[in-house]
Amino acid sequence: METASVIQQRNSMNISHLKRYGALYAKNSLGKRTSRKIVAFSVDDYGVQRTASIEARTAMERTGMDLHTNRFDWYDSLETEADLTALWETLDSVRDCNGAPAIFTAFACPANMDYDMLVDSGGTQYGIILLPDLYRKTESGNAMELWRQGIASKLVNVQYHGREHVNLRTLRKLLQDNDAQVWCNIKNGSWAGISRRISEHISYVSAYQFDSKDELPELIAIAQNGLDVFENVWGYRAVHFTAPGAREHISLDMALSEGGIKYVDTDVLYREHQGDGLYKRRFNIPFGRNSMGQYYVVRNCVYEPMLPCSGNWADYLLFQIQAAINCGKPANISTHRVNFSGRLSAENRDKHLAELKQILGRIKKRWPDIEFMSTSQMMETMINL
Repeated sequence: METASVIQQRNSMNISHLKRYGALYAKNSLGKRTSRKIVAFSVDDYGVQRTASIEARTAMERTGMDLHTNRFDWYDSLETEADLTALWETLDSVRDCNGAPAIFTAFACPANMDYDMLVDSGGTQYGIILLPDLYRKTESGNAMELWRQGIASKLVNVQYHGREHVNLRTLRKLLQDNDAQVWCNIKNGSWAGISRRISEHISYVSAYQFDSKDELPELIAIAQNGLDVFENVWGYRAVHFTAPGAREHISLDMALSEGGIKYVDTDVLYREHQGDGLYKRRFNIPFGRNSMGQYYVVRNCVYEPMLPCSGNWADYLLFQIQAAINCGKPANISTHRVNFSGRLSAENRDKHLAELKQILGRIKKRWPDIEFMSTSQMMETMINL
């Protein structure tokens, strides 16, 4: 016979389950519906040099910088040939009802800041280094060729994550102040662990955050230039944009429509900075459109296995996918490269790819008629309903 404490614990778990499902149902209640079972992965931060190497991390730690607290600072680094090889093998381990493998939509920056230029000029000259050139400088193996193979095999679709994952106003201000952490980063080819904020509205990694609306023209110009840089690196125009660090102004999203961006990531309830510390809420319906005809993309599932979870991440992700399917929505899974990054820890990469492989197998077993799609395919499918 169950004790009162056991019954109370079980009832508490059931209430928690119902609350969590209710929140997911609310998230999935808006916008178009489909009877098709669709899974997409939206994966941020590819192409970004965060912490350059174990040696760089050690050197920065010796100066007293805190890199342990933030998982991105400690584990995230530019992807390598080994990372991509292992990822392609994982995605290729399963087939959907149409015979297609699982596919990542990799939101990537095509460039990074040119650290050598900053060092050589004493911080007075800023330039960018294109991703293929950075791979060659950073012992990344044949990473660019692996990307081409993954694209050709429909294991990955690369889309736009901004030109670089750097807030240039922060960089300029801290260089002007001769900030020790910034110079330590630059000399170690990294952009991590910076504790000083120049504004409560700006993160040093959020490229398009700002204080005043007067800053928007420059940010828009950088983002527009980045689309051309993206085409130079990848050989095609991007159609889907998610801002590095998010929290961009809608005027930037809309300006990118001229460069070919049709799909923009957002939240259903988006808190948008208007400048000078003033914010307003924007309500966005998934698969809805703005005045430039761009469609809103909302991520309705999360897989971040390096963060705490009340249960385990595999079960929770399937729970989220079930909620999306029950509501007639594609499951658009939000995650980050750091979970699969191996330059700083092969163990980190291998552990999470092994779990991802198990998740993909469980998805196929539970829903034999599942369809794996890139976010662009997903949006085209929903738009054409």
